[in-house]
Amino acid sequence: MIHKYYERFVRFLAVFLLGATVGINDLPPIPQFREIGAQMALVVSPLDKLLATDPVDRADADPVELIDSSRVQPGLIAVLLGESPRKPAIRIIDRRGTVIHEWTPRWQDLWPKGEGKFYRRPVRGMFAHGLHVTAEGDIVTNFEFNSTFRLDLCGEVVWKLDNHGHHAVAADRDGKIWVPIERVFLNGPAPYIGHIAHLRANGLQQIDANGEIIKTIDLFDNFIDQGLHGLMHIGRGVSANGEAMGDTMHVNDIEVFPEDVESLVFDAGDLLVSARHLNAIFVIDPITERVKWYHSGGFVRQHDPDFTDRGTITFLDNFGHFSSDQIGRKYSRIIEIDPVTNTQKTILGADLERPFYTEISGSHEWLPNGNILVVASQEGRLLEYTPDGQLVWRYDNRLPSGENGRVYNTQFLPPHMDKAFFEAAKRSCEQ
Repeated sequence: MIHKYYERFVRFLAVFLLGATVGINDLPPIPQFREIGAQMALVVSPLDKLLATDPVDRADADPVELIDSSRVQPGLIAVLLGESPRKPAIRIIDRRGTVIHEWTPRWQDLWPKGEGKFYRRPVRGMFAHGLHVTAEGDIVTNFEFNSTFRLDLCGEVVWKLDNHGHHAVAADRDGKIWVPIERVFLNGPAPYIGHIAHLRANGLQQIDANGEIIKTIDLFDNFIDQGLHGLMHIGRGVSANGEAMGDTMHVNDIEVFPEDVESLVFDAGDLLVSARHLNAIFVIDPITERVKWYHSGGFVRQHDPDFTDRGTITFLDNFGHFSSDQIGRKYSRIIEIDPVTNTQKTILGADLERPFYTEISGSHEWLPNGNILVVASQEGRLLEYTPDGQLVWRYDNRLPSGENGRVYNTQFLPPHMDKAFFEAAKRSCEQ
């Protein structure tokens, strides 16, 4: 009997040691399993799972609440939202929630018959992320991690790219577009020191008004060349030998420094970038492609940094409650940073009478009257706050089920884009 148990122990020990040796030295079949897992991740990503299985249940009785009309910024708003996890809509709405104009892009319509080259070709549609409304009333957005595209006012495709654009769309004064892009390395050595596949490498791409790619910046090469490689090893995914892997950076926004704002640090055309998995924001000179400023440490999984007309930077800190649990539950906040002194302060946070929270996604926008329009994506709503933190307007993306669907991006429209502008466009489309 003792001999029998001894044999079992020896077999168990042999299997354990073999498994440990294979894992530590990355021997077959570990690389093969990793590749299979990477391929599966490209079909159903963690973000897809969150969107599909995390319904918003904080809907109020009425989908629209106009709390103080005297303090609301007049004008129309473009909002990118989800009719379902993989059915996006871009709507022009007024403050009563009335839909003035709408686009409903669908992946199958944009890329039919297997066109384009994609790492993860959607089979059930794809949500859109990032929004820019042009001066002509066209829209530019991304089918997430797949394609940046432009639709005219009638919904017709102006151009489309299989560039793997994602998360954001930013325009400069000349109408050129900047978007984050990614390259995916499924197996074999990655072309960056200290990194191995499976790897999702981030970059930035400039596109002209006709959809022609002007420039691409490789952020991984950029950081490594500047000695900022240490930042790339604090994100997600580390191999047994310490190499970075997976979605290490996760760029989720880009913004262009305007020409009419003075700054001691930045110049017109500089690019403000958010890297969620680094808990960092940084500014790049698009000509030299050098990082000229970065900040991290005082926020967690942030989104949507914006330049202000004061020369500061504001953004959404998704996990604001990690800084100080003042209300006993999760909340997000809007932070302002002075890039000269690197000091930061909370603009909207836990002390709001009606705070907000979004674990992923989310954005904010400064309105002409000084109010702040917040996208609480996980709550499926827009919230307009005054500078002193009073909520004056709420809009919920109410679904037929009675729950709220997700909201991703907004853009407050200039005065010439009023109801008459879009009604004229509709008549033109119908001719």
